[in-house]
Amino acid sequence: MGEYGGADNLIVLNSQFVFASSDYKTVDGIGVGSLEAEVLEKLGKPNLKTKTGWGYKSGDYAAFYLYFEEGVVKYMSIGMPS
Repeated sequence: MGEYGGADNLIVLNSQFVFASSDYKTVDGIGVGSLEAEVLEKLGKPNLKTKTGWGYKSGDYAAFYLYFEEGVVKYMSIGMPS
């Protein structure tokens, strides 16, 4: 079903990777600890926006998600096509 990576703070679910460490960043430098304003500046407006998460499209579905706590990225996740 899933696996928790422990020290590297990487959670692997069926077709999704969830990052909980600032060690992992996008090519634009966005990662855990980034501010909402920083994300908007570098990645632009999200395709999907809820109170706690933003989704960005890659192809036909939103495959990249950022989850916020108090305006700061707490988790990043990438969905992999099945």
